[in-house]
Parts: sequence; structure tokens; C-alpha cells
Amino acid sequence: MSKQRYNVILHISDLHFGWDCKSEQALSERKVVLEQKFIRAVRDLDPQLRPNVICITGDLGGRGQASDYILAGDWLDILLRDLKIGKEAVVICPGNHDVDIDKALRCGRPTSYKKADDELKIPLAQTYTERFGAFADWCPEWGVEPLEFHGQNNYLVGSRALGDIRFVVLNSAWFFRGKNDDRKMWLGLPHIKHMESEGHLPNCEDLAQSPITIALFHHPLRCLHEAEEERASDHKRPSTFDYLCERCHVVLTGHTHRRARAPDLLKVKTVHIEAGAAYQGHSYYNSVGIIRLGEDRLWHRWLEYDPSSDRNGWALGKEHMVRLHRERARLVADEYEPEDRTILVVPGIMGTSRQREIQPESGGGTKEPERRVRLSQATISTADEVLVGLARAGDAIEARLREIPRQDDVEDAAIRVDRLMRQIWELIEVMEFNAALEQAARLERELDKAGPLVSSEMVSQAYYCLFKMESERVRHLGASDLSKAEYYLERAHHAQR
Repeated sequence: MSKQRYNVILHISDLHFGWDCKSEQALSERKVVLEQKFIRAVRDLDPQLRPNVICITGDLGGRGQASDYILAGDWLDILLRDLKIGKEAVVICPGNHDVDIDKALRCGRPTSYKKADDELKIPLAQTYTERFGAFADWCPEWGVEPLEFHGQNNYLVGSRALGDIRFVVLNSAWFFRGKNDDRKMWLGLPHIKHMESEGHLPNCEDLAQSPITIALFHHPLRCLHEAEEERASDHKRPSTFDYLCERCHVVLTGHTHRRARAPDLLKVKTVHIEAGAAYQGHSYYNSVGIIRLGEDRLWHRWLEYDPSSDRNGWALGKEHMVRLHRERARLVADEYEPEDRTILVVPGIMGTSRQREIQPESGGGTKEPERRVRLSQATISTADEVLVGLARAGDAIEARLREIPRQDDVEDAAIRVDRLMRQIWELIEVMEFNAALEQAARLERELDKAGPLVSSEMVSQAYYCLFKMESERVRHLGASDLSKAEYYLERAHHAQR
């Protein structure tokens, strides 16, 4: 029997089953959009686009109640039957609507990384798992394959393999407490490090040679606490988000309910795909993603619902191809090592040991090092003087190198500036100008601090982003003071010059 290949993912998020259950009209509208039109659209896809894996990035339920998941399970049964795939091919992470809010409000929320890491230490405290009680109870009852975490089955965090893919499920909703949760969510660095220690998450040095690793969690970066995005100011903790991106090829998220958009890159090499809402209402542009996986690349398309359509409503969008960070996997594993050479270790040059090869003279010599290399005392003294000189030269070179910005610093600065710009553009789009102002202040600080490390083109783009934010904010408020917007525009032009 041939091995089942799992290479086409249906990426679904924010189904919100149960939030509209009190209205017969709302239930009828959901049935038309999700059961009749959506399932027909998926069934009619071309064979190469027909999914054989379903990933749900949170908010399967609408209120975190048992009745939500009864409705969800019935709909999933219909979808799986039409796609002819089994329940083992469904991978789910919880979202904030999978939380019982009454239980969540009984607990506080950490405001520092030390408190968050302590709260999420292993084993997990019952106060954090019980708020997902209805979701966690439904998973085994319906037939969701369990995740492995800390040597036990788990449905809230953990990892599992499916064919040649490793799925890493994280929970960004541990500290959900209702409204005003932006920049207050924690992903759980202790959980990521624990899965890495158990071999369920590849080491960053081995990522390029590892099977495709896909991380799922609900909230995008802009909802996570700043300490999850930035390195700790005391230099005792890495950025959780960056730490994860160094150890997976693809990140899938949801939550934002945004319209269809193309994948983007995190830390230059990790593919990020953000799903819109699969169902927010019959008059909304609902959407899901279809991801085809290759050996070193993926193809992504949206399947979006047009509420103004008088036909099926669900239509395929443009396809985008993205290369995965697996280039080093193509390197030859066994490099040729000449046998007849002697290694002389030269310590102290630029702070590390360096190796020099002493090759035998052509046409003679033996392979035994003690017979092949015979040095007189005078030669040894001269060699010592040479080594001392080399060490001093190495120290001088190392001192000069410290004055040059490291490539990692340059990349990190560019990533931070780009990330802040994207967040501001997102906030402008939804007219959340108070939050945009906060991010604008952070972007200005970042430009002051890291300006010399990023290109003049990126600096110009950043100030133009600030110009658009300020001008849109003034227009939205009906004000007339555009002096700050003009200042940003002047800085953008100055950077170009």
C-alpha cells in the first residue's frame, strides 16, 4: 500500500460556531454560505488543489461552550466526507473564542516576560487549561488526533507528525480576558523550548535539512506582548517570535478577519500566512486559504466568498509562489577529506582556534605525522614569533571588526522597521489610529536607533508610512493641522536624496 501524501492544506480560521445560534435566520444564512456554497466550491476544485489536510487556526467555537463544538463537528463531518479524508488529517489550535470567558476573568494577566514565563512553565497549571474545557473535551470525543506535549496527550499545545510534515501547535489565547487584548497576549517561550528539547521542533542549525515544519497559533504578531516580539532589554531572553521563526518553515495564524492577502516573510525566510475569517456573516468577504507544498516551495491561493455574487459566491484568487528556507538541504553531506595532511592548531587568533594545513612535499614523505614533520629548535622559535605576531594582528583585526555593524544587526534592524511599518499600515486600514500612534512612536525610536543600519530606501518608506498615518488620522478627526504629516513627508524626501 502506497503511503498517503499530505501536501495540500485547507487553511481555515475563525468559524465562530455558536455565536449566532440564537437566531434562526442567522443559522440559515450560515448553512447556505458554509454548507451549501463552500463545500460545493471545495468539492469542485481542480484535483491538484483538492485538500488532504485541514488546519484550523483557532476560533472554531464562538463562546467556548460545548454546544458550539457540536455544531462545528457536524459541519466538519460533512466537509471531510466530501473531501474523502479522515479525521487524522485535521490539525487545530485554540483561539480566544474557544475560551470560557467566565473562567478566564477569574485570573489575572502577566505584564512582564518573567511573570509570563513563570505562569506558563511546565507542567501547565490547571487554571489555564480549564478555561478551554469545552474545546479540550470535544477534541477526543469528535476524533481530533492528540498532540504530544511533555510526554502526554494534549489538545491545547504540542506537536504531531502527519506524513512528512511536522505540525507545531501553540496557544496564544492563554491570557485572553475579553476586549482590549492587543499587545497583551503571550505565545509561551517555555513551550517552544520544551518542544525543541524533546526533538519535536528542529534546532535552528538543522532547519534546512529538516522535514517541513509548520507552526499554528491564533493571534498574529501585532496582538502579542512587546516582550514576545523584541529581545529583552536585559539581554536575558530572546524574542519569542524570532526564536520560533528560526525553527519552522511556515507560520499559520488567524484572528484578524481581514480580506484575502498574499503570504509574507518573517525574519526574511519564514513564510507567514494569515487567514481571514471563514465565517463572520453572510454579508462579509469570508475566506480560507489553499496551500500546496513542494520540496522547497509552496503555492498559496485564497478561496473567497463574495457576498454580492448572485451565483456560488466562493471564487479562487491569484496564486502566489514562495520558496521555503531549505536551500542548505541541497548541499553534499559528505565532503572529501584528504588523508595525507597534518593539522596545526593556531590558538589565540581573533579569540578562537584556527586550523592550518601542512601538506607533505610532492613526491615523497610518509603519512605518519611524526616522521613527515621534523622541525629544528630554531625553526620552532621562529614559528613561535610568527604565531605571536599573527595573534597580535588578529587582535587588531578583531577590534576593527567590532566597529563594523554585524550582518545580523543589520538584518534585525531591517526586520524590526519592516514589521512596524506593516503593523501601522494594518492599523490605518481599520482606522485604529490610537494604536497606530503607539506604533508610530516605536517606529520613530527604531529609526533614531537603527537608522544607520537600514537602507535609505527603507528609511524613506518608513517616513512615508508615518506621513500617511498622520494625514489619515487628521482627516479622520476632521482637523486641519498637517504640520507633523508635512514633517514626515520632508524626512521621506530627505532620505531619498
